[in-house]
Parts: sequence; C-alpha cells; structure tokens
Amino acid sequence: MSYKIYLVDGFPIVETTYIGPLSKEEVDLAGVQELALAKFHAITLFLKNCTFLEGIHSIAELYLLAGTLEKWTRLFTIKKAIVNSYISIDSCQIQQWEATCRKHGVEVRLFGERSIALEWLLTWLEPPPAALLSPICKI
Repeated sequence: MSYKIYLVDGFPIVETTYIGPLSKEEVDLAGVQELALAKFHAITLFLKNCTFLEGIHSIAELYLLAGTLEKWTRLFTIKKAIVNSYISIDSCQIQQWEATCRKHGVEVRLFGERSIALEWLLTWLEPPPAALLSPICKI
C-alpha cells in the first residue's frame, strides 16, 4: 500500500498520507478505510496529506472526488483539508472545486502546507458545553 491512515495525536482528526504513485483503486480503498476509522471514533474531520503523492492529478479528478464525498455526507457532515505542496491547478479552478464540494455538502479546502490545513480543521471543533467545563455542577 502506498498510503497510511491514522488518528492525529491529541485531535479528533483522521489523517491519510499518500506516498508515491496511487491507482484509483488504492485511492478508493483508502477512502473506505478512513471512513470506517472515522465512523468507529465518531470523527468528522479529515486531513489528506498529498505532499508525497507522485503523479499529476487533474481538476477533473477533483470533481469526481466531490461526488464521492457527497455519498459520505449522507452519514454525517464532514470537513476535509487536502495538503498538496505542488499545487499545479490555478486558484480560480480550486475555488470552483471547493464551491462544488460545498454544494455536495462537504467543506473542503486545498492547502499548500500541513500546519495551515490542520489549523483550519481545528476551527471546526465545537467548544464543549459550559457545564462540562465546570468541575462542579450545581442542581
């Protein structure tokens, strides 16, 4: 396999790191496996690290991904950050793709750096209810 799927230490985020060239079947299998891990841990935040992915991926492939993601949102609302340090698609096409994903019910952003992608994902965490912050609850 040329990918790794794991939980980000200390955060409710499923991260998939792609390494080398990947076939469509491997990408599909990774998607199924990361979704299973997320469902098991009740996680809705995903980080796809394509920094080490080899090969050129077209804007058309990104639109196919948007359709795939729509199937997942029937289960729960997800947010996905995709890291690609060698982005070769123009920013207008990226914005159109992100808008398409939102229309399919998925918040997705493409980033050039993992740390910025992680920061964006963390903004989606909901703060715990005030009662949980207090060590003593009075009734």
